[in-house]
Amino acid sequence: MSATLTIHDANRLKQLETTITKGSKVFIDVGLALAEIKASKLYRENYSTFEQYCAVKWSWSKQHVYRLIECAPVAKSNPRVTNYKQASKLAKVDPTKREKVLDAASEQAATEGRPMTSKDIADAATEQDPPVDIESTVMESQPATPTDTAPTPEPAPAPAPAPAEPRVWPEDEFKKTVSIILTEYQHEGGAVELTRSAQFLRDWAECIEDRAKWMNTQGVKK
Repeated sequence: MSATLTIHDANRLKQLETTITKGSKVFIDVGLALAEIKASKLYRENYSTFEQYCAVKWSWSKQHVYRLIECAPVAKSNPRVTNYKQASKLAKVDPTKREKVLDAASEQAATEGRPMTSKDIADAATEQDPPVDIESTVMESQPATPTDTAPTPEPAPAPAPAPAEPRVWPEDEFKKTVSIILTEYQHEGGAVELTRSAQFLRDWAECIEDRAKWMNTQGVKK
């Protein structure tokens, strides 16, 4: 099950784990380090799978780890992206449309005299790819029904599904997101940069707003 690492691999694993230990304030480096550990299977000496390594070594869920891996190269290749939340929104956009989305998001922020936020990116992405009204599209493609043809009876309505069991908000995922937002706006000494405090408050508010919306729509127990 396990395989002994070469001296080179063992040294490289130590370097990468040091990067991860520094914390989520350097999420780009963390995501890239995790991606390399996974690709080179540097976990293989003590763990059967990459997911097991992340769970035991870092106490991170599979979802959280793969989000970091997905967001890191997006942020690295787009200098205008300055934090994890922005990267997570941009990662959902078609790579061929990311520049246009960032242009629109930056323009919107500039007109209001403030830095770009993750909400700007999400709004710009929606404008680039508005949701399709499937029902209207299907209706327009159907041939017109002759007026002398008897209408087709409406099918009996399906029984209403049983109400879903209220889901409990995954506190561990929320805390990880909060930790990322907090640490991104800290120096190594721990002091929050005053010049970025306004941006910090905006991202913090968005995080709380996202959680509240999720709870309202899902019927989450507090």
